[in-house]
Amino acid sequence: MRRLTCKGKELKFLLMVNGSGVLLLSPDESKVRFVGVPASAAHRSPCSFLRGRRVRVHFLLVHGKPYFGKILEVDMRH
Repeated sequence: MRRLTCKGKELKFLLMVNGSGVLLLSPDESKVRFVGVPASAAHRSPCSFLRGRRVRVHFLLVHGKPYFGKILEVDMRH
């Protein structure tokens, strides 16, 4: 993960894939499933909980948006 941004309920990940930036977004972090942490802790402050950790992000590919995919799940068990 290159950059993680939380603004209000919005959660954004910028990933680097083959030298290109890929932006993943969730407009409402409360709709993201967090695996590997207590749900109350992740939704209370996902940015502080996720920073510096290795995660696997599951997302839905989107078209016609300024981002590549909508974040569905963040798995921190890795």
